Amino acid sequence: MKLSQINKLRNKTKLFTGTAGFIGSNLCEYLLENDVNVLGVDNFVTGHNHNLIHLENKSNFKFSEFN
Repeated sequence: MKLSQINKLRNKTKLFTGTAGFIGSNLCEYLLENDVNVLGVDNFVTGHNHNLIHLENKSNFKFSEFN
């Protein structure tokens, strides 16, 4: 993403599905580091809990398992 696009997302909350997957968790990490609030959801069909460990201590991250 371009810096100008990230600036538009700062201090806003975005919902991401597939957060426990490899790509989803890395995308969320990038956004969290750039002051974007992330609400992540995943059903763990292909995602893994270990992909979320590095995100759990971020104050601007919330996660919900979707069944």
